[in-house]
This record gives sequence, C-alpha cells and structure tokens, in this order.
Amino acid sequence: MAKVKIGTFNVNNLYSRFVDPYEFTENATYRSPSQKPKLFSQRFNLFQRIFLGNPDILAMQEVENKGILHEFNAVHFGEKYPFEVLIEGNDFRGIDVGLLSKFPIGEVTSHQYLTDPACTAFANRVFSRDLLEVEILTADGNSPLFTFFITHLKSKYTDYKKSEEKQILEKKEADDLRTMQAEKIVKIVKEKFGDMDTAKFVIAGDFNDTPDSLCLSALVAHGNELKCYNVVEELEENKKARATYKNKQEQIDYILLSSALKGKLVPGSVKIGNESAYNDASDHFPVFAELEF
Repeated sequence: MAKVKIGTFNVNNLYSRFVDPYEFTENATYRSPSQKPKLFSQRFNLFQRIFLGNPDILAMQEVENKGILHEFNAVHFGEKYPFEVLIEGNDFRGIDVGLLSKFPIGEVTSHQYLTDPACTAFANRVFSRDLLEVEILTADGNSPLFTFFITHLKSKYTDYKKSEEKQILEKKEADDLRTMQAEKIVKIVKEKFGDMDTAKFVIAGDFNDTPDSLCLSALVAHGNELKCYNVVEELEENKKARATYKNKQEQIDYILLSSALKGKLVPGSVKIGNESAYNDASDHFPVFAELEF
C-alpha cells in the first residue's frame, strides 16, 4: 500500500525577479508596475506553509512561469519535487496554474484553447486561465495512478472605480463565465472517463466561489454528475474551520475527489494550512489530503 498526499495552494502572484521577454501573448501585455516580484521573505513563507503540509503532489495557482516555478522548487525545496508542470495560459496578468510532484508525470493536456460562442471572454475562450490535465503515474512510472485537473476559475472582482451599474454588469458577466467554466469541466471529465463510479481523478484549485454558490453547483453540489466529493467537508462544519480565503473567511479553494478516490481518503488527513505564522505568504490557505492506494 502507498500513501499519496495531495494539496492545492493559490500562492498569490508568484512573480519572478526578472521581466520575461516572452511574456507577451495574445491575451497579455508586458508586466505592469503592479506585477511586482514576490519578496524572498514572502516566498520563504509560501515554502513554510507548503513544508508544514508536506504534500507529494501540489497544484498551484498564480505562478508567473516555469522559470519561477523551478526557482521556487530549487531554492526552497532543493528540487525535492523532480517533476514540474506549467503551461502558459490565458490570464492577461500572466499568472498560470502549475504542479509540483514527487511522482512521475504521464500525459499533460491544456484546455486553454477551448472556446464557446456564448462565451464573451477573450477570443471566446472558456478558461480565463486554464484547465490543466495531468496524468500522475505510480512511483515506478509504469502505470497511471490518477488524473489531476488543476484550474483557477473566474474571479468575482469588479472595478470599484466604475459606476454601480457597470459593476453589477461585470459581476454578472463574471458569474456567467464561472458557471460556464464549472459546467465545461464536468463535460470534459465525463467525456474522458465515462463511468463516474470507477474513474480516478482529482479536480483542484481556486474556484473563486463558495460551496453553496449556484455558479459551482455542477461541480460541488451534493449529487453532482461527476459524483465529486469536496474533501473540506471532512472538517468541522463551520465557516472558520473550512475557510481557505482569509480575507473573507470562506472556502473558495477545493480538492474534489472522484467517487473511486473518495474511498481511498485517509481519515483525519484533510487539513487547511491556516497557521497564524507566515501569514503574508498569500491571501489563501493551502488545502491538503492524503490518499492510500
């Protein structure tokens, strides 16, 4: 039997010290003054939060590029994670989703180019960042263990400088896009696996909404089509105990397990890394859970 500890963490604008000359993409501009490099002390505090959770596989959100992901891994972890995954996505600020893993990686698929005519985002692209699909292999690299989907759904942010009418419109557009993103994730997973009783997958990341939100109902509502289980439900049923976003004390970060993986969840292993120390690392707390195969 092998135990695998997984985690997810929005590391809040993990920008490199260097301006990337290749950062400009179809949907991005060169770094603005607001996109400041993460201070070394803040990166150290990120490391401490991850170190305390000690995951074997970590999904990350808001990482600028593969370079800073590798630097973070090398400087703070001594390349403890031999496998690094990051593909530049759609975010106009250049923040991407990525993964660090002690377990070998198989196939990797980016869904950033998925479009829908009803989507009003850039070039009708559904995912404002990406849905990154990563095949996790057994320790010997010989066979698939499960598939890890990492995402960062549309934010609720509206520009407070705009009129109230425009803010209301922005909020509706953001809610509609977040709803579409959740529904597309369901469609992608169903088409890949078919049988939701035997499929082995994890969906993790910053969903930018609470478990009771109608926008996320396709993914996290009880009785959802994917039969996903929100591991934070293992914790005491109160807002503070389940909070992953410290500014509002609510859950917006998730590890969802497929039905087949829920049975492998180690009792008592779910943890939110909300220690009072290292609190300038991010406005989010990491979430950890352990599986036993």
